[in-house]
Amino acid sequence: MGTNARIPGWRRVATALLGALALLVSMVAGAGTARAAEESALPGGKSNWVVSVGGLDTPTDASDNDSWVRLGTYVFGTDGKVTTKYWAWHQSQEPMRKNALKTDCGGDLPGCWVRTVDGYEAGNEPTEGFRGIYSVQGGILDVTWQEDINGTRLDQDLTERWAIGTGLAKDGVARISSPTFYEYNGATFNTNVTVPQKGTPGAFSNYSATFGIGYGSNYSLQSDSRVPMSTLLSDQEYRKQKYRGAFVRVNGLAVGREGTGGDWTFSGQDTDETGDPETKAENPADPWRKCTSAECIGFLQTGTSCHKQEDDGDRVRYIAELGSGRRNLEEYWCQGLAGVNNTECYQWNSHARPMLQVIDDSGRFQGWVGVEPFTHVSTQTGTGDQAWTSGYWGVFDMVSMSQLKPTIPPTLPARTFSKFDIPYGNSYASGHLIWDALNRKVSWLGHNRVYSDCRYMEFTSWTAGGTKQVTASPRWCIGDSDTPPLLPNGKPDGKPNNNIWKSNGTHTFPSAAPNRVQVTYWAAGSKEGVAVPVGTMECTPQLGRCVPATRDGWPITGFRLTHGASIGAGAITWYNESADISGNNHVASGCRYIELTGRAADGSVQRKTTSPWCSSSGADRAFGPTKVDFSSQGVALSSIMVTYWASDEGDHSYATKMTQICTRAGCTTDNDARYPETQFQVAHGASATTGSITWYYQSADVSGNNHVASGCRYAEIVATAADGSVQKRTTSPLCSSTGGNLAFGPEKFDFPGVESGIARFVITYWASEDGGLTYATKEVQLCTRGGCVSDSTARDGVTEFRVTYGASVGSGSVTWVNRSVTVQGNNHVASGCRYVEIIGTGADGSTRRVTSSPYCSAGDRPFGGTQAYVLDFSQVDNGASSVRVNYWADDGGGYTVKDTAVCTRTGGCV
Repeated sequence: MGTNARIPGWRRVATALLGALALLVSMVAGAGTARAAEESALPGGKSNWVVSVGGLDTPTDASDNDSWVRLGTYVFGTDGKVTTKYWAWHQSQEPMRKNALKTDCGGDLPGCWVRTVDGYEAGNEPTEGFRGIYSVQGGILDVTWQEDINGTRLDQDLTERWAIGTGLAKDGVARISSPTFYEYNGATFNTNVTVPQKGTPGAFSNYSATFGIGYGSNYSLQSDSRVPMSTLLSDQEYRKQKYRGAFVRVNGLAVGREGTGGDWTFSGQDTDETGDPETKAENPADPWRKCTSAECIGFLQTGTSCHKQEDDGDRVRYIAELGSGRRNLEEYWCQGLAGVNNTECYQWNSHARPMLQVIDDSGRFQGWVGVEPFTHVSTQTGTGDQAWTSGYWGVFDMVSMSQLKPTIPPTLPARTFSKFDIPYGNSYASGHLIWDALNRKVSWLGHNRVYSDCRYMEFTSWTAGGTKQVTASPRWCIGDSDTPPLLPNGKPDGKPNNNIWKSNGTHTFPSAAPNRVQVTYWAAGSKEGVAVPVGTMECTPQLGRCVPATRDGWPITGFRLTHGASIGAGAITWYNESADISGNNHVASGCRYIELTGRAADGSVQRKTTSPWCSSSGADRAFGPTKVDFSSQGVALSSIMVTYWASDEGDHSYATKMTQICTRAGCTTDNDARYPETQFQVAHGASATTGSITWYYQSADVSGNNHVASGCRYAEIVATAADGSVQKRTTSPLCSSTGGNLAFGPEKFDFPGVESGIARFVITYWASEDGGLTYATKEVQLCTRGGCVSDSTARDGVTEFRVTYGASVGSGSVTWVNRSVTVQGNNHVASGCRYVEIIGTGADGSTRRVTSSPYCSAGDRPFGGTQAYVLDFSQVDNGASSVRVNYWADDGGGYTVKDTAVCTRTGGCV
């Protein structure tokens, strides 16, 4: 009998009722507990996530610029609510790179600025975000965003569906990924990644988000959760780990997938000691290095450069710590690109990637998620050039191979798209080639943007066997219309006289696929004018892009000079000993012209100028082809200096504004070289005249200082033009008794109308030790645009003599030639009769003698004037050694020597 048998009936009923009530309460409580448990089902059991999301779609043409990326955190609560805060970048806004911190990692790594992306600087925290709800069921996470970060209701709910991956890093990390983030087709790289569209099975979102990847744990998202850069290099686990992953990105005309990271480790050590190729590090001799003064690390990844130049095939990589939270930044670039401009650091189209660290439940570092918002910039202006297809916009993970087990895309054996971009002046040709080896063809989609004169593109394709096809686009001129003219963003172009010609075409070969294409840009002054090639790029499917090349075996380099809104631009076609230069001078205001200075291998120079062109006469003036030619001398042309001259007031008072130095390898801006400045110094004892010559086209300015330590000194400056004409200046004589220094100049030497201008200067130092009565040449320098050198043969040595008796004076000069001397002078007779005797003594002791005619009238009698006295020592080695000057006087008792001066080549007359 049960226990209830002993309970009175009412009590049994009450007990039963109480039991039923208790059961009901228990059931209700159980249901509540079940609902609470369901509500607290965090995705993968993790609350704090770092996530990257991208709106990436296959471009329809080269004008598409709709991609965007965002990087931030997702925080899930046990109440079914979720919040995200993120940084976001949009391709159409062309976010720029900005300096973040300066590296000093040492070794072979250059000390460069690590650059971040605008908005991801150290002080910029995320300002955008959403609030919403989530649910987890069957390994799927559904997120619904309902409000913005400030609590304002969205116009419509935004949904995302993620696949959850668990069991990573000993259950310390979970992963969420969009349905097609890791998906690829076939055994090779799949260029055309499946892009999940909203409203279709497998869609990632109901808005423009198409790809995403994230990792979560229950560790804090605060700054103290971030692992320092130094720890990545010192921790025994981190330093031997490989960090890799997938990068889904828009580039060219497709969405593609490629790997991130690499087979390197921070230390360069293998991940284990098994010898398995999968665990070997590719960088045993090149470990990552810690920066001395900043929280960053650097790595020179050898043999991976995207564009090998200057025999440099290395890639520079930096990872840096920025701001607060889990923030890091990666930047990398090909070192060979920096060498093109003779600089150590590449400052244009580097890959700057904002990242957030993945930290597991125990606080251990496991890698990163990140985004790349890549804006292609002009290497001339540093600003965005709207070359949308040249950018890289995508999302990625780069995480521990052993702990998080990312899916790695297959290695890309050969890319299928090649980009070209050929500027000429303010016009340019740009586009893509699409390689189709299976169908033995190559296609192209290009844009010819014409802002002056006429342009067209030429496409030449070859197979390995040499079979060739050539197609040219129509000649497109300023004033032609494409309906409607559009910018690359698809919007009408508001600029006047803007024309765009879209060029599409295909070369199909019967038996073999094409293996290279040359794209050449042609320019002409009119529809019927002669066209010249102004730039060529060569493209191959293996390289995956196009590089500057030569056409018909001769290099072509382009130059572009600017001042205000005016542009002087053109192309140089190089031959062995000459070059042809053609271009256009676009003048927005004032007057402009272009000077071309060719320099040969032996230092000789040729100069040509375009005709000055003023805005009052029209906006554009084509020039060329102009030839710089050294073939008659038989010497090679080594460089051409292109200088832009401007008269802003239109008064023809010109000044240099920009200079580029061009070689067969290309043109680089070097305004310091716009005109050579040569330094000279001529001296005697402790005295010296120093100065500089600034060379212009047909003139030069000479400035300097005369420092006199003893006696009197002055400088003689003689300019000789290319046609043999001469101009001479002298500085004012200065004696030590009146002051030690005297500045002079600028002295202008001008030969207007003389082709090639000034050929040389001869600077001669004159010295007097008798208070300025007589002078002698002491040092001579010969100056050209290449520099100044001492050259005693550049000017005949001259010494001045002065002999006296009473108030009478015999004075003159001795000019020392190689093996002879010439003498000229004047006999000033105050009373009586006087004459001058000149006796030259050769190096062998032999003598030569000449006398002036005696002069007895009061006054002056020149001697050696129209026909200088010559003492010839042509048969004597080393010529004359000295000249003795005797002054003879007769006051009624016969002639006797009254005064004597002895002159030598270097010692003057004493």
